[in-house]
Amino acid sequence: MKQFLISSLLLLGCYFMSFSQQKQFEFGLHSGVNFNSARGNAFTSIKPGILFGVHFGFDILYKFSENFSIKAMPQIDQNGWAHRSLYFEGITPTSPLQKGDALTRLTYLNLPLLATFTAGSKIKFTAGAGFFGGYLLEELLVIKAEKTSGSTMPGSSSSSDNYKPYNYGLSFNAGVMFPMSKRLKFQAGVLDNLGLANINKAGGDIKSNSFSAMLGIILQCK
Repeated sequence: MKQFLISSLLLLGCYFMSFSQQKQFEFGLHSGVNFNSARGNAFTSIKPGILFGVHFGFDILYKFSENFSIKAMPQIDQNGWAHRSLYFEGITPTSPLQKGDALTRLTYLNLPLLATFTAGSKIKFTAGAGFFGGYLLEELLVIKAEKTSGSTMPGSSSSSDNYKPYNYGLSFNAGVMFPMSKRLKFQAGVLDNLGLANINKAGGDIKSNSFSAMLGIILQCK
């Protein structure tokens, strides 16, 4: 199922490249870094911190005019959150406590869909707002602890039962595009995916947030 979704994402990008002869379409690629966090009453005593991740995806724009368009941004996102400076029990009752971090890494196939406004002549500025939906591809709990004498450092474990397979929420985007040639543009931008769904299966709710900084290219159709 996961391989099918990733393959579908690539095929979707190739499909929209077939519209390159139509003026109302633009197609692009982007990649960058995510600054992830989470919120909710499931975090009672220890609040989650920032977890860094990466993303890779496509830009698909349908232009209604020079200023207004619909943008789809299908992408693979590394999301999640971090609990840092925790203390873990050793392998035996006499082993010393180990200080370390617990990282919850959630990999999603996300699809932000935004109504976008563009201004400018050669250098163009964009701003958009809309919604996103996501499907959970992988769930991983990573334990990173300091190695101490007479103890064993905890490893990593994966699970597929703690979080719901679907996520959704609000998306906000802003960016700037610089012309590289008549049809090719360089883009830099940010994207904020604010989760509204409770992704936690157990007691209490958890809602995600991911702020992304990205670079990419846009191909303007003929």
